[in-house]
Amino acid sequence: MRVDLLLRNGLVRAGGDEPPGSDRPRRARPADVAVADGTVVAVGPQLPVRAEHTLDLAGATIVPGFVDTHTHLSWAGAALLRVDVPHARAGEDLLAAVRGVAGRLPRGLWLRGGGWRRDTLPDEGLPDLAALDAAAGGHPLYLTDVEGTVALCNSVAARLLRLADHPEIPGGRISPETGRLHGAAVAHRGTSGVIPPAGRYGARAELAAALAELPRLGVTEVHDIATWPDEGRPPPPVYLERSFTDATLYGELASAGGLPVRVGVRPTLHRWREFAGGSRTPEVMGFKLFATAGGYSGPRGLTGVVFRYPGAAAASADALGAAAAGYPTSLHAIGDLDVTEAIEVIAAAGPPPEGRRHRLVHGQVVRPADVARLATLPAVAEVQPWAMVEGMPKLRAGLSPELARQAFPFRSLLRAGVPVLFGSDWRAAEHADLREADPLVAMRLAVHRTDPVTGLDFGRHEAVTPGEALWCATSAGARYAGFGPRRGRIAAGYAADLVALSADPGAPGGLDEAGVILTVSQGSLTYQA
Repeated sequence: MRVDLLLRNGLVRAGGDEPPGSDRPRRARPADVAVADGTVVAVGPQLPVRAEHTLDLAGATIVPGFVDTHTHLSWAGAALLRVDVPHARAGEDLLAAVRGVAGRLPRGLWLRGGGWRRDTLPDEGLPDLAALDAAAGGHPLYLTDVEGTVALCNSVAARLLRLADHPEIPGGRISPETGRLHGAAVAHRGTSGVIPPAGRYGARAELAAALAELPRLGVTEVHDIATWPDEGRPPPPVYLERSFTDATLYGELASAGGLPVRVGVRPTLHRWREFAGGSRTPEVMGFKLFATAGGYSGPRGLTGVVFRYPGAAAASADALGAAAAGYPTSLHAIGDLDVTEAIEVIAAAGPPPEGRRHRLVHGQVVRPADVARLATLPAVAEVQPWAMVEGMPKLRAGLSPELARQAFPFRSLLRAGVPVLFGSDWRAAEHADLREADPLVAMRLAVHRTDPVTGLDFGRHEAVTPGEALWCATSAGARYAGFGPRRGRIAAGYAADLVALSADPGAPGGLDEAGVILTVSQGSLTYQA
């Protein structure tokens, strides 16, 4: 037998439809994995096959590809292509951010952003023109401080803006030799508003930038909050989702060279009739709606986004119609009151087609009674472990100890029989290593329930096992997406969405050591360290 790709000498954790049934870690088994036409065709030791490409993994652990079940990729991409340095304290901080963005930015676009504070990064600490030129990699650069009182240009931008030709500006100052603008010069009509908007070219570049980062994190599939533009119609009366990706951009990127990950999208629920009975690219895997019933019980101040929720009757009617048309509904519900409301809508919607389930999204505080009820419904919990880093301190400060103890109840949900799907809610790029989008970081947070920086305890009573965390980050998302070929398992006949890790995440201590060595998505090698 001849195959496209052969992974030799690996240790395989095959995954499956259900989470591990025991806290005792099982060993990964030695095996090769053979791939042809985007599908796993054989798994076993010393496979007698010939391959177009053979990779020796030297004992690395092969697991199903990571599935990020909740992304906002256009939002994340915009952050990746913007120089954002609110915490900069030295010129090198700013230069490092410029270099990071310049490495992703396609030709024709400006390096924009800034946001530093002059009390923590004074003017004398800003980088000079030569340093900015070196960091910008040939792109024009225009950055401003957080208050818009000083701006930095590199030589390319200074030439395009013709800074040397500007006359004196009352209340402002331009220094072409340093590339700096001060005071009124920053907002002067001669220098502001002349940088062209990035337009659709920029939006496509942003999405491409986010997609390009996913394979090195081991991600082979994303479920994006995306929709098609409502062309030719007036805008909706309120902005129901502030972070929709323009789904038509996926088609353009696919035509231009393919997508490095599988993509499923979820438009907002009120548009479900537009998609009934038709096919789209990327595939519509369901619809999303905010469910709000006051946020959290107890102290006020932690509330939801009321104006985005049409009420239980309208939401239930739309979810019922969507389910009848073949689509599940994802209900954004964070506080315990919102979760109860979302469960009512899920119950009213009835079961979607076989293989699909409604989703309770976020579910940061879920009361035990609602955990039990959710387990009786055709639903999964779509959660984001990274949200504990920002959310847990706020919840403990604003909720009663009893209610705060019910925050991020991953273990309780799994043990009740509710499938738990891990996602990132990736929409920002706050860290250079993109830890907020890293599935391995999410798994460690779910297992250790501790902030790795501050040491804050997130509630170890809700910790999951490494095996459970791996299932939540891989097989669960693929199993309950409900679209495409069989995925989420390393077995003959399943899609070749695979990740090789430097350590076995299911073995004692392995999760903390594991890093991504290579990623295979839809049978193609998308990343190799």
